[in-house]
Amino acid sequence: MRSLIALATLTLLVACTTPVARDDAIRFDVTGPQAGSEVNRLDHITVRTFMRRGLSRAELTGLPCTATGTGLRATFTSPATLAAPTYLGRTDPITVTCQRRTDTVQSASKIIKPTNQTEEDLDTGLRIGVNSNDGVSVRLGVSIRDKTRDRFDYPSSVLIDFPS
Repeated sequence: MRSLIALATLTLLVACTTPVARDDAIRFDVTGPQAGSEVNRLDHITVRTFMRRGLSRAELTGLPCTATGTGLRATFTSPATLAAPTYLGRTDPITVTCQRRTDTVQSASKIIKPTNQTEEDLDTGLRIGVNSNDGVSVRLGVSIRDKTRDRFDYPSSVLIDFPS
């Protein structure tokens, strides 16, 4: 019986993390000041919608969704993969809102915040080491990074939960 429960749990976890194909990635309409900015790269974000019932969740498909950010907009049907542009120096959050129609219209949103990978990976820069005769080491770290060249990443998947 425990094996069956473990297998069911593992199956549910895999189902919640299986990405949607990237070939059909939804591209954003880019407007405003970012339209003239050079895109560093496109991050693929899989968006899936679920209805929560206690500890379990059931995937909801075919829900209309909108993703918006600073100068960005995309409309799609869940599940989908978004091709989100990232920029050097600054990449803003994206808000994804999906709607579910039952007796009324329910809305659920999630803010997708990019991570500054340059700060996370920062272990470089000028390091000056001074050793005394006593074997004591003094290290001074100096960052010489150009913040306009920072690289940002969006998470690879986003799960949006509707209450039951």
